[in-house]
Amino acid sequence: MKIYRCARELQAWIGTSCGNSWVGDNSSRSRWSRLGRRAPRGDRLDQRRREIGQTNVDSERARAVACSTLVVPIGAAARRRGGDVHDTLEAFAIQLIDLSHPEPDGSRRLIPERELCARLDVSRGALRERLSQLEYIGVLSRRQGHGTYLQAPGPDVIRTYFTTMRALGFLDSTEIAEAREMLETVVAVQAARRATAADAERLRALVDEMVACTAAGDHDAATEADLAFHAGLFRIVDNPVFTMVHTGLAYALQQAMHERRARAIAAETPDADGRTETDTIHYPVVDAIAANDPDAARDAIRRHFEIHSLITLDTAEEAPA
Repeated sequence: MKIYRCARELQAWIGTSCGNSWVGDNSSRSRWSRLGRRAPRGDRLDQRRREIGQTNVDSERARAVACSTLVVPIGAAARRRGGDVHDTLEAFAIQLIDLSHPEPDGSRRLIPERELCARLDVSRGALRERLSQLEYIGVLSRRQGHGTYLQAPGPDVIRTYFTTMRALGFLDSTEIAEAREMLETVVAVQAARRATAADAERLRALVDEMVACTAAGDHDAATEADLAFHAGLFRIVDNPVFTMVHTGLAYALQQAMHERRARAIAAETPDADGRTETDTIHYPVVDAIAANDPDAARDAIRRHFEIHSLITLDTAEEAPA
């Protein structure tokens, strides 16, 4: 028994010297080992729980380190270089331009996804998420069998923004109409400076169509001609910023414009030729643009909006509650 006890104490001493936690001086197992007996069950369970807990902590730490080095988030590589080119979607799109090839139609074809991941130092999942965001706003398109392309976006995003904001109650028709009026006043002046004779004739034809459709009782067609007339002013100026904003505003106001025009026509008394001022007020705008007279165009478009507002305001006040 004495020899056995000495052997156990020697084993405990060797374990402590080698740094084994389960036989150290502060461990319950080494304490019972020195006595040559097996530790009680309670102490053994406590020691096992401590060992498992430490193992779990070490595993979590190892997992965190592995995850942080396995995938580098978008922007991490750039930040290590002192920049933050991936922090916004716009910056990400600009970065993609440098990794694309120009096409004859003005679009740019991206390099394959595998190369993009390597060049941007990003996982394929993170890359596809950003590409999907660009696709949603119209900046990116995927052409089956051809590849992925960057392109100029259409007005859909602006239309969605204004329409949604109006539906949620953050914008009302009056605010949108006011913004449209101020924008269109500036555009009418620029259209007068840039318009050709052919531009003026196209505008005049649209006013003639308005008059004819109203006289025939086709108010929907008259409204479409009215909308086309105002879009024509922006087409003459040919500024993509103005065109996109106008498209968004006009789309958000489309239903309201149909209703307001219907009220105005109902409230007016046609002249001897069966024409209404809602339609004929557009002719002075055409005359000023045909004469390339910016001041006259400004006055004419302001008069147009004033007359239209007065007619619809009077109609709204007379409408039963």
